[in-house]
Amino acid sequence: MAPVHRPLSCGNISWRLGRLAAPSEIRAGLANLHVRDNVLETCDRTLQHLAENQVDPEKTRLTFGLGLTIDSSVRPSWIIHRPTPS
Repeated sequence: MAPVHRPLSCGNISWRLGRLAAPSEIRAGLANLHVRDNVLETCDRTLQHLAENQVDPEKTRLTFGLGLTIDSSVRPSWIIHRPTPS
């Protein structure tokens, strides 16, 4: 049986290339991002959710994904064009 190849989402690639990090390291990395979203607020909500569910991110480390740059002018080879039915 031939292997099945599935495209990975950008988030999945970032996570796979990332590293385990303490919450303070993650917050420091997020603070350096120049994005429209309030990523520190999202991080804090995530950490609060973990604490409310008895998960200590100091003991169970989180993965801090690698930042990726997407070139939107390049069409990925894994995108399949499906013609619109007539």
